[in-house]
Amino acid sequence: MSTLFARYRAYCRGLALSLCLLGWSPAPLAVGDWSVGLGAGVISAPEYLGSDRIETFAVPAIDFAYRRTLTFNFYEGLNAYFFNRGDFRLKAGVAYQPGRDEDEDPSLAGIGDIDDATLLRLVAEYQLDVYTAFVGLRRHYGGTDGTQLEAGIQAFYSLREEITSPRLLLNLAVVYSNEDYMQGYFGIDAGQSAASGLAPYSAGPGISSVRAGATYFYPLTRHWRLTTVVQYRELVGDAGDSPLVLQDGQWFGGAFVGYRF
Repeated sequence: MSTLFARYRAYCRGLALSLCLLGWSPAPLAVGDWSVGLGAGVISAPEYLGSDRIETFAVPAIDFAYRRTLTFNFYEGLNAYFFNRGDFRLKAGVAYQPGRDEDEDPSLAGIGDIDDATLLRLVAEYQLDVYTAFVGLRRHYGGTDGTQLEAGIQAFYSLREEITSPRLLLNLAVVYSNEDYMQGYFGIDAGQSAASGLAPYSAGPGISSVRAGATYFYPLTRHWRLTTVVQYRELVGDAGDSPLVLQDGQWFGGAFVGYRF
């Protein structure tokens, strides 16, 4: 699937926690049990994970939350906190995971497609003041049938004391990927080698990337919000050494305007 939505979803998943689940307008401003946000934005991202070409396109931004227990957004699917004890929380989620088309970029010619998948997630979070440490397990059903483990920390700052204050979210994380995921996205088997002209390459399990980013929430009015985000992801290990990876460092940027009811 080579739509703009698929590219955004596939290449920019590392931003989901900071941009989508915490919202492109801060949830504490919601009135009542429900919080609903609608908006749109502009994204600049690599054409595929490892590409040296950047593409800019428009995307929608849709989300809702119920008592900060149940959340849904256009990119991360449905998530539910099923355990909340003090500073420790557990949540589970399900989402659609688009694959990768070889015609997304000339560098993928002959490599074949990766099918779409259903993504199941389990995330543990521990909050201490403005800091939240998290560990998340992601299992792909379909596509590569791969499994990933992500661990990191984020910090959420209010820049003034008022509830309508601008807010800044900083995040840092590392991702471990199993052999199925690594070989699917970064490996080259004998058949792919013959079709593409690239040498065979075996991508084993290990740490595949590290990322760091910042998201800035600016209230234009009580309901309208401007969100800007920048993220850097470094592909490492067998992922970074893959012949399919033309640039180890992957930059992402975007700006969103949204209205929260």
